[in-house]
Amino acid sequence: MRKRFFVTSIVSRDKLIQSSLELSKKGIKSKSALRINSERMGVIKLLAKSKKRIIITVSKNMPKSQFEKLKRIIDSLKKETSNKLIRIVPLSENNYYNAFWERDVFTRLNKRVLSKSRAIDLNIVSQKEKRFFGDGGRVINAGTVNGKEVLLVSHSPQHASLESLNTQKKLVSDEIEMLKKRGYIVFELPGFDYKRLGRVKGSEASNRFFEHLDVFINTIPQKKVMLVDPDYYAKNSIKVKQIAQAIGFKLIKIPSSEKYFYPSNFLNIGNGEIIMDKKASQTAKLLGEVGVRVYTTPSTLKGNNLMFGGARCFVNKD
Repeated sequence: MRKRFFVTSIVSRDKLIQSSLELSKKGIKSKSALRINSERMGVIKLLAKSKKRIIITVSKNMPKSQFEKLKRIIDSLKKETSNKLIRIVPLSENNYYNAFWERDVFTRLNKRVLSKSRAIDLNIVSQKEKRFFGDGGRVINAGTVNGKEVLLVSHSPQHASLESLNTQKKLVSDEIEMLKKRGYIVFELPGFDYKRLGRVKGSEASNRFFEHLDVFINTIPQKKVMLVDPDYYAKNSIKVKQIAQAIGFKLIKIPSSEKYFYPSNFLNIGNGEIIMDKKASQTAKLLGEVGVRVYTTPSTLKGNNLMFGGARCFVNKD
C-alpha cells in the first residue's frame, strides 16, 4: 500500500530577504516575510504531533549552517513528539517538490498527479500529466456524492496578455471536460480579490485578483461542511448555495472581522481535523460547533499571507 505524506518547504534565508526587499519595492515595508519559515515550522510541529508522515524540502544550495540548524530542530521535534516519520530532503531548484508554494506545483487525483511542469519526484511511481489544474489552489476536493468524487475548481484565468488569457480559458475549459469524462462531479467557481494588507489597512487595502479558490472557500468533507469568505459569498451566493445544497454540505460564513486572516486556507489533515491560522478564533469556534476539530497555529501566518498564501498553500499531500 502506498504511503501517504504531507510535503512542505523551508525557504533559504537569501530568498526570504529577497522576498522582503520585493515587498519594500512595492511600498510594503514589513519584516514579516522573514517570519515565513518560523510560521511554517509551527504547522510542521502540529503535523508531527498528529503523527503524520512529513517531508520537508530544502534547496541543495541552502547554506550548510542553515541546513544544520534545521536538522537539529527536526531531530529535537522527533524526540518531543515521538514521531520519526519526518525527513528533510535537499533538492535541486527544478525538482518536482522544491517550491516556495508546494500546493502550486501539483494536484494528486487518485492515481494521477497533475503537475504544471514535467519534473522528477521522490522515486514514487505515478502517472503524471502536465495540466493547468496542477496548480492546486484551483482545486478543492469536496468528498463524494453517489460514489463519484466532487471537485470545486476555479475557471478563472491568470492575469496575462489577451492572447494568453484566451489560451488559458481554452485550457481550463478542456481540462474541466477531461475531469468530467474521468467521472468527477465538477462545480465551477471564479477567483476573487485578495487583500494581502487587509490585516493592517482593512477595506482600504489594494486588491489583486487571485485565480485560486482555496483562500476564499474550502470544505471539510468528513463533516460535510463548507467554509466561505463573507465577501466571496456576497458576490457568488447563488452559485455557492447551489453547490452546498447539491452535495448536502452545511455552509458556514467566516465572521467579517476575520476575513483578512483567510481562514478558508486551512489545511485538512483528515478525519474532520484541520489546521487554521490562530487569528481566526471565532471561525474555529463555529467549526467546532459542527464537529470539526481545529488545531490553531502557534503563531499567526502573517508573513506567508503577505506573499499570498497560508497553511494549505505551503503544505501539499501526496
